[in-house]
Amino acid sequence: MSVFFSLTRNTFRECLREPVFFLILASALMLILSFPLFTFFAFHRQIWTVLESSMAAALFLGFAAAVICTNSCVQREMKNGTLLLLLSKPVSRFTFLLAKVAGIAGGMIVFSVICCTAVMIMSLASISPYLFDSKVLLTFFGVCAVCCVFGAVRNYFSGASFTENAILALLLAMPLFYLIFYHILLNRIGSLDAHASAGLTFVHFTTILPSMLLLLLAIVLMGMISTAMALHFSFASNLVFCSALFLVGLVAGQWIKSVFGAGSFWGGLLSSLLPNWQLFWMAYPLSNETAVPASYVGWMTLYVVVYGMIWVIWAGVTFQCTELAKDSRV
Repeated sequence: MSVFFSLTRNTFRECLREPVFFLILASALMLILSFPLFTFFAFHRQIWTVLESSMAAALFLGFAAAVICTNSCVQREMKNGTLLLLLSKPVSRFTFLLAKVAGIAGGMIVFSVICCTAVMIMSLASISPYLFDSKVLLTFFGVCAVCCVFGAVRNYFSGASFTENAILALLLAMPLFYLIFYHILLNRIGSLDAHASAGLTFVHFTTILPSMLLLLLAIVLMGMISTAMALHFSFASNLVFCSALFLVGLVAGQWIKSVFGAGSFWGGLLSSLLPNWQLFWMAYPLSNETAVPASYVGWMTLYVVVYGMIWVIWAGVTFQCTELAKDSRV
């Protein structure tokens, strides 16, 4: 068990230390930061425009980070011979696979928490239909800059990883920043009279949090699938497969119904084989200011665990017969 936790921890830290992981995360944050600037003509729908655009950016870039990180954490070890050396120790292939899945899932959780918190922060900056809160945006940018400076200082004085320290600082600072501004804005709106607050749209924490948790689950599921595929396919093949699975999963539900009809056995079987990403997309309930039930989040968590473990078990069974020596000679 100690070997499993050691491998999981190393994979998690390796994921955070990848420069491309940090670049994708920084791109997601800057993209989310820019959305409130383009909502002046949204006709009192500015906050929903920001939320939907930000959620789409977090989901898409989270999928990209999941696929790219599995390449560096799995494929690289298979090609440079590190995996052969590791398996010469008392470490089974299935333990290696589970540790990689757990470590990459941890990295995807960190990515999702930071991005989803940024989405929630942008909802605070877009409560007015005619202007955005520049203080929130500037503070958001300042928090990101301070976290990067912290990572740079740690790297300069102690040789620690810049990306790892900057990302962990963001993981701590972003939720704290949201909670502080949330309570400040909540108190400010509560002090306004009915006429002054009529044009404001304020999304409460309990309304938006379940939707963010579902985005996190979707990104973790893609990380599990990508890790399972990385044991057998190269980075390019894995990227193509996961991209196709993402696109097919977006339309699978409606397409299967139109082809096989509702209640069809074959349609139900095909639906169970393909991940339905629409189940994780809660932009419509958010636009109606409807909170997603906690029970739905619980069922979707169970769905991710069961569906992801099916992929992991398949990968583990087939990985037992995979020839590894050829990868070290590439």
